Amino acid sequence: MWRLKPFFEDKNSKRQANLWTIQRYSRLSKAYGRGYAEITDRQNLQLHWIQSEKASEIFSKLDAIGFSTDHGGQGYPNAQHGDVRAIVSCPAAGIDESELIDTSPIVSQIDRFFNGNKDFLDLPRKFKISISGCSLDCVNPEIQDLHLLQ
Repeated sequence: MWRLKPFFEDKNSKRQANLWTIQRYSRLSKAYGRGYAEITDRQNLQLHWIQSEKASEIFSKLDAIGFSTDHGGQGYPNAQHGDVRAIVSCPAAGIDESELIDTSPIVSQIDRFFNGNKDFLDLPRKFKISISGCSLDCVNPEIQDLHLLQ
């Protein structure tokens, strides 16, 4: 049985939102979210007004465009606290000529590790991770539970 909230917070495991992805997400918003979606401060998208009987259908469609709704937490009945939030990184990672390192591959690898990992059901609520290779501290490391800086 799915434990659903009235909205999904979707994590883009590819960490890139291109036109193709946004167009498909827009279609999901029109079909299931009354045409409304929002971008969160953790670079996620939220789709509101979800009907529980449509959950499996929506999960399949989100997966097809590279999104996930779970990072080791809310989808499991034994989750006690919360889950790992979407891992944030510099929005210019991989294209900033002055960055020390492109953290995109690291973010993707850590994201895959936590996504659906039942071993981390009891992390603190909304456990936040950021990884940055730029010199600007654009991911606000002081508000993260864990920050990795290259």
